Amino acid sequence: SAAPSGDAVVAGTVGVLISRTDASVKVNDGVEISAKKDANVLTDTESLLVTAACSVSLGGTKVGAGATIVVNAVHRTASVTVGSAEVKGKNGNVFIGSLGKDTNIIIGLAAAAAQGNALAGTIPVFVSDASITAAVNNGARLTAGDSVGVVASAEDKLYILGGGLSVGTGTVGVGATVGVAVLGRTVTATVGQNVVITAQARSGGSGIYTRYNRKNRRGVVVEAAGTDTTVMAGVAAAGTTGTAAVAGTVVTLVINSTSKAEVGEKTVITFNEKEEDGEGDVEVAASDNSLVFGFAGSLSAAGTVGVGATVSVLVFSKTVEAINKAKTTKARGSVSVHADDESKLILLAIGFGAAGTVGVAGDVNAMVFSDTVRAGIGGEVHAGKGIAVNTSTDSLLVNVAAGV
Repeated sequence: SAAPSGDAVVAGTVGVLISRTDASVKVNDGVEISAKKDANVLTDTESLLVTAACSVSLGGTKVGAGATIVVNAVHRTASVTVGSAEVKGKNGNVFIGSLGKDTNIIIGLAAAAAQGNALAGTIPVFVSDASITAAVNNGARLTAGDSVGVVASAEDKLYILGGGLSVGTGTVGVGATVGVAVLGRTVTATVGQNVVITAQARSGGSGIYTRYNRKNRRGVVVEAAGTDTTVMAGVAAAGTTGTAAVAGTVVTLVINSTSKAEVGEKTVITFNEKEEDGEGDVEVAASDNSLVFGFAGSLSAAGTVGVGATVSVLVFSKTVEAINKAKTTKARGSVSVHADDESKLILLAIGFGAAGTVGVAGDVNAMVFSDTVRAGIGGEVHAGKGIAVNTSTDSLLVNVAAGV
């Protein structure tokens, strides 16, 4: 929105986007699915949401004010469930997969310029809740001439920019930005109890592509993989030739994610020992890769007093689990259980205050980090090659605040 000149000029914009996506596929109890080659039970969702709002106030002789509020709420579920059913890919793969890919972009800007006092503020808010699940329930039978995959995968990208700019010649100039993002995501790939999985992995087969390995894997793969990139920047600036200019920015990020791959008790994972042709591994893997960047900046300049202040808060919690509780696990190749986490968190803030008499700049940064990574195996395990159970974590935490 825009406002023309006058004594008091006010421009405001409010944008609200509410999105709900539910995608599900279910194979009921007692159903039999048989394919000569591949048998795929799959959900695959992808979305791109862009929200942009701007307000500009120009030319107020006494007061100029611009305000922008942008609110996005996103709920997403993608699920595949195989009940107590039988699924066969006689000469190919059995793939039970739930895949999700989402990109969200939010831009909120506000500006005010006046011969008198000038005020500008922006509030971008984003709230999301996502669940990606691939589940094989108790009593199911999965049989493949090549490979069996139970895979849940999510890839999320979020970019938020908020800015408030005020310029005036009156007594006061104020610029403010308050940005909030609350993100929750769960990615699970589960195999229940009393399930029988047989993957022969005959020579010449294509195998199952997994994000964890970034290549095709032959045998049995149970994998939950999450990848997310979050960038949030808030900037505020205020300038006046009059008495005081105040610029303030608050950026708050709350992120909670879970990636879990699990095979239940009393389950059997094997191959047909009567066939000599075959090779293959058994892998249960969970992975989560996160990149989070938060920036808060403020700039103020005034004839007498200039104040620039920022507050940045990041609360980050993650759980990555890979558990194989199967009664029996057999592979001609290797048997492995992996839980891997990579997290890069960067929080930067800078405040600048300049004035003819007093310039004040202050910054407050707070980062809370919690990371849980687990891997485990039980039952009888037989492998023609190696057996590996491991976890790995790679974390980079940067928290920098500066006042000038």
